[in-house]
Amino acid sequence: MKQSRFGDLDAELAEHIAANQQKYRTSGSGSGSGISNNDNKSDSSRPGQHSSVTTFSSTNNSSRRSSSTGGSPLPLGFGGIERNQGEERVGATAEQIVTESRQSQRGSTPPHVRQDNITVELMEQDRPPGARPHGHGQDRAQALESPEANVGSDGNGTGSSSSSGNGQPNVVLIRQPPTHVMPNEWFELQIGLEFTSMPTYASSDQEQGHIEFVAQLHGHDSSGLGPSSEPISSGARLAIGGSGMIEVPLKPTRQQQQQRRHIPPAARPVRTTTKVLLKIDSQVHTDHITQYSVKFVPKLGQQLPAAVASLASQSIFARPIVMVSARLKVEAINWEPIWYKDEGGREKCMEVNVTLVDKNGDPVRGRRIPLKFTLLYDNGQLLRVMKQDILKILAPARHYINPETSSAAVSFRIEDVSKNHQGMDFKVELAPDSARKGTADVAPGFSPPVSVRSKRN
Repeated sequence: MKQSRFGDLDAELAEHIAANQQKYRTSGSGSGSGISNNDNKSDSSRPGQHSSVTTFSSTNNSSRRSSSTGGSPLPLGFGGIERNQGEERVGATAEQIVTESRQSQRGSTPPHVRQDNITVELMEQDRPPGARPHGHGQDRAQALESPEANVGSDGNGTGSSSSSGNGQPNVVLIRQPPTHVMPNEWFELQIGLEFTSMPTYASSDQEQGHIEFVAQLHGHDSSGLGPSSEPISSGARLAIGGSGMIEVPLKPTRQQQQQRRHIPPAARPVRTTTKVLLKIDSQVHTDHITQYSVKFVPKLGQQLPAAVASLASQSIFARPIVMVSARLKVEAINWEPIWYKDEGGREKCMEVNVTLVDKNGDPVRGRRIPLKFTLLYDNGQLLRVMKQDILKILAPARHYINPETSSAAVSFRIEDVSKNHQGMDFKVELAPDSARKGTADVAPGFSPPVSVRSKRN
């Protein structure tokens, strides 16, 4: 039979339900019904209403499901069985049950159900006919789509300043600085403005084509307190490359606008960007971490157009930077970007060579650096894998940078496939063991990314 949505199938289902309900009415008063007589009584305490609350005992689910219909229970998945508890709707007509079945198939919200440890109460007639349950349906959908439901970032090192609202642009860090740098080593980051809607400039604003920022160096507490409130005045110095000025355009170029024309502005706002070259002159210590944060604040005294006036009060911190005097350089040996863990036996492994190098890439000899290993996801954020035991480091039990050769060979296996980790590739971080003294000035290294699979088909 062709199953039309409102055709013969619904009529046949209604007839079947009505017949089963008739069996229940004739047999429900007997002791074999499995339901106490109190379950079918009307609520006399509410004048003008009948059977306003139908209460089911939670201990008789299975017996009612078979006996309340005279031995022929309704098919599961239709409106005749309550979706939340598997209970049969004894207070509804066949037409109501068919209507609810249609609503269930269309994805509509089921009747409001209140649950506790003892009873399940169907509150069908507690609301006016045709009214929707609170928190469901179109009202709920509109609430989720409301702009007030979106939460912005706080701006302290998260890559975006606090939202200014009213279509005003925000200061953003599009490219963060590296996590570890050496003294007087140039590094690059990218700062910009993010527009949720294009501002309208007055004719007198045409001459003001950019906003200038000042870069400040702040100390950063490694214990979690974050950056200092005031910039550093002595002991370290921040230098800006190029002209020494940080100017961000107030208007996106035609190319920047066209690149995002096919995407809704709220999904991917238009940005203006500027590259910034920086270097930090600072001492480095081996027994404790030396860490800084760079803060970008608008230069005082600028006359900004009214359409972007809120930028004058916006500032942003870059992520913290650890100062180091050496880093671990990782070189892969016969690396396979796709690695099959179940081929070649248990001795099959991935191999890398780790070398301690200075700012110029030359080996640093005379230092015995203990190593530790962490499995990460190669997803742009290098998140730590929760189950670290799938990373197996082969013998020896402890690995050190040899002070004579300034290097160490490391072999390891990954005992799980990328498919079980949302298909993401893995990376291994090789870092100095921070539990040992004298390693605070060494930056970690990373293996190339690898996709782990079981075996070839």
